[in-house]
Amino acid sequence: MTHIKAVVVSIVLISSYAYAQDVYSCNRVATKEDGSHAVQMDSHVNFTLTGDQVKVQLTLPKDDADKSLTYRRCFKVKQDQSNFSKWFELECRGMESFDGTVITTKKSIVGAYAGISPEVTPAYSMWDSLSATSKEIGMPRPNRTFVLYSLDGSPKYEFFCYRDQKL
Repeated sequence: MTHIKAVVVSIVLISSYAYAQDVYSCNRVATKEDGSHAVQMDSHVNFTLTGDQVKVQLTLPKDDADKSLTYRRCFKVKQDQSNFSKWFELECRGMESFDGTVITTKKSIVGAYAGISPEVTPAYSMWDSLSATSKEIGMPRPNRTFVLYSLDGSPKYEFFCYRDQKL
């Protein structure tokens, strides 16, 4: 009987681990004209990682998009020698409105895609830069970053992401 209980407990623990979610809230960090950084409260991102599944809710300034956005698909970045593959673990494409209705966006936002970094650890290539920026803005170093890119490949918005909880 003890052996059966141990098996049942193991199955429950394994299945709960398989469905664990990491929930992140992200603050926009902007580079000002003088090169310094500041937190901007006009935009934010929330995303959830569940295994290979990513759910994103992105809110941009009202003059960029008239409602919250999401992506149809997020996937692992192919590891090659590009900077994008060094900086990001996940890529998100297919921007659409979060509520599934028609959106109005600036031309520079049309076709925008996003990169989500891996966990920020000392081994991450941007560790030093993120540490310095975090100190400058008076916030903790992020657990991850979320960067929105224009279709032409130029970064539009950068967000510092903090783990809220593991469900």
